[in-house]
Parts: sequence; C-alpha cells; structure tokens
Amino acid sequence: MKTKHLALLAISSVIAACASNPKDAKMNGPVQKFGTVKQVLFNPNGDADGLILIDGMQVSFAPRAADDFTKVITSKDPVEINGIQENEKRIRADGITNSRTSRSIANIAALPEPKGALGAEENIEPLAPVPPHFPVAGPGPAMPSLARKPLHPPARGQADVITPMPPVAHENLRKISIHGTVQTKLYDSRGEINGIVLKDDSIVRFTPNLLNESRTRVELGDDLTAFGYGTENARGKFIQATEMTIE
Repeated sequence: MKTKHLALLAISSVIAACASNPKDAKMNGPVQKFGTVKQVLFNPNGDADGLILIDGMQVSFAPRAADDFTKVITSKDPVEINGIQENEKRIRADGITNSRTSRSIANIAALPEPKGALGAEENIEPLAPVPPHFPVAGPGPAMPSLARKPLHPPARGQADVITPMPPVAHENLRKISIHGTVQTKLYDSRGEINGIVLKDDSIVRFTPNLLNESRTRVELGDDLTAFGYGTENARGKFIQATEMTIE
C-alpha cells in the first residue's frame, strides 16, 4: 500500500425552504438551519470553534464564543443556527440556539476577543502565513518566517513532501502525536479541506494549500499518523500538524 508522507506548514433569516435545505441558500448569504449536534469541534488550543450536525453540515464560529458555547450546547442537542452559508459544506454562525433549553449565543461577531489572542479569525485571511484555526492565547515567542522547498511533481511511487522550517511551540501547547482512521473532513470558508476528524474524535488541522500543492488526497477510511502542537484533555487530542503520514 502506498504511503503518503507530508511535512506540513506550521504556525492562518431566510425562507423556510432555505432553512431546511442550505444548498438552496445563496452562497455567502444569510441562512437559518435546524439540526442536531453530532460533534463539537475544538481548535489546537482546546477551545470550541465549531460543530458538525448529524446531516454532515459543518458550522464554524469564532473561538471568542467558546466559553459561552460550552455552557449552552453539547453533543446531541437540537440547535438552530443563524449565520452565513459560506459554501455547501459550511455555515459561519453568528447565533446559535439550543432548541431544547432555548438558551442561545447571539451576535458572536460582536463578542470581544479573548485577552491576549493573536492572529486573525479563521475566515479572515491573515497577512502573515499563519494557518487557519491556530489562534494562540497569551504571550509567546515570535513566529518564524517559513521556508519551503520548490515543489516538483514526484516520481511514480515516491512520497509527496513539503518541508517547512520547524514550528515554534507556544507555552500553552505541547508536542502531540495522533494515530487513527479518518472519519470526517473539515473545510474552510472556501470549501477546501483544512482538517480531519478521526474515529476517536481527535482533530488534526492543517493548511488547505498543503494538500493542493502536494497533490495529495485524503479519503475517509485512510489511516493517518500526525505530529504537531496542540492540546490533549478529557475531550481528546487537538493539534495543528507539522508532519503527517497517510496510508
């Protein structure tokens, strides 16, 4: 079986018909969506930054809403999502209501940034080469400039490789390795893959251009081993990958 080895860049209310079927909603237009939470998503800092509904729709929100979200929503809760339909796979939420308890989080975009947070939100392109879903809380070392070897089409049977400079670990993050089977793909605002959920609910994040430039595909059921920096707690392991092998 061919093994693909990658070294990743490290440390960037509508009508009822649209509500029931977001595919009918205008892309980048307002959408209302009802569903049931299958899984809550966490970024490498361990902060909630999204969820996946049972029908597969991914919902993202700014990590600034993490504390409020975990008090209001848990897995299997019925929810109402109000936000922007970014693409067929993802909604950016500005309001989330627990339909069972009627508790809600509103005007997420207006919530204050966590004290000491660095970097832009995932759906805003940063000026520096900071991967999505990698807001770092608190003071820390400066990010290094990133170097990349020129890409050339690999010979048949050879591994696809991108080699960056090593990442700088933030004091609140630590080196973590993850191994498991790919269960779900995560997407950015453009509909490009920027992460993977494994069967044990661990989450691996990476930059979408990595897969595009390395000509590598990630498929459901693939065995994946990843190394990177992130958080491990009772909810699982959540990392920004610096190296990844897919079999």
